[in-house]
Amino acid sequence: MDQTDQAKNNKYFLKGIIVALIEEGNSLREASEKLDKFGFSVSKDKCQRIYRRWKDHGCIDDDPQGNRGGHNKSLQKQDEANLCTFAEMNPSIGLQKIKNNLLESCNKNVSQSTLRTTLKNHGFKPFVIPHILPLTQTHKLNRLDWGLKRQDYKSNYWSKVVFTDECILSKSCFRRFIWSKDKQSIPKDLCIEKNKWSLRIHVYGAISRDGPVSFQLLQGTIDSIAYIEVLKQFKKDCTKSPFIYQQDGARAHQSKATSEWLEENQFKLLDWPSHSPDLSPIENIWAILKDLIFMQENEPTNKNELFDLAKRIFFESEEIQSAIQECYDSIPQRIQDLIEREGDETDY
Repeated sequence: MDQTDQAKNNKYFLKGIIVALIEEGNSLREASEKLDKFGFSVSKDKCQRIYRRWKDHGCIDDDPQGNRGGHNKSLQKQDEANLCTFAEMNPSIGLQKIKNNLLESCNKNVSQSTLRTTLKNHGFKPFVIPHILPLTQTHKLNRLDWGLKRQDYKSNYWSKVVFTDECILSKSCFRRFIWSKDKQSIPKDLCIEKNKWSLRIHVYGAISRDGPVSFQLLQGTIDSIAYIEVLKQFKKDCTKSPFIYQQDGARAHQSKATSEWLEENQFKLLDWPSHSPDLSPIENIWAILKDLIFMQENEPTNKNELFDLAKRIFFESEEIQSAIQECYDSIPQRIQDLIEREGDETDY
């Protein structure tokens, strides 16, 4: 037996072990871990593909012609062309609906995996549907004016600014995907103006150029009284001096009581244009924090656990610390982009 035949037999033997392990009741992860102990590096996804092939086709080897399971290629060139045309005309349609359409129109039962691979081979990618800011012409002019006044501000000025914001955090979020060859060609009418996670916890956060500053759990409606309590805690948490305090235009932030408290406590404020989350570094940090929470294996069972987890990640994650510095460094470029787009939304 030559080396080629020996390698082929070894591959069949390994695939047979994978099928046997899963048939015995092992999970995909357990099968992968057991194989790893014996020196076989096989990912969980590969175990799944081999076992699915066994269940669907009753065999583990590849057809000599390169067709899986001895079947002819599911989609011919014309079918692929029709698929791409259908995806371009219906960019927000899911793979299951595409599969159903092919079954009804062409009597072809094609797996979602094949559809995904075919679209990818033709340059399509599944993008998360982007959010857009509902900017009026007045908003754009105000944003442009703000940027023009600050286009010459140096990094030493921005390093004094503490950016703050409130956010809803949840263990899970819902993302809608859309088929497109590039992000810029996604139709505006398919974009989402605002996406809300299922209500779990409401938090307040503050960051400086040096890192996270404050992270607080908010309860109930945040009126002026509640917000002043938040500011009191922030003042205890913030060791940076002097600092410039940034906040958005929420009603509780602009009330008479809040303004008086800020003045009495000598808070220097950064004037901030409305509808401008793309200019604030903390918005990027919220996005990273949500992703890090989403990736945690041990799911929180109550609000306190979720808050403790989020707070720990917020203060201890090296990824967040690094992102904060990068976001602060990007502020001058954000302002330049804002000016170039005449106050319209930037890519940040």
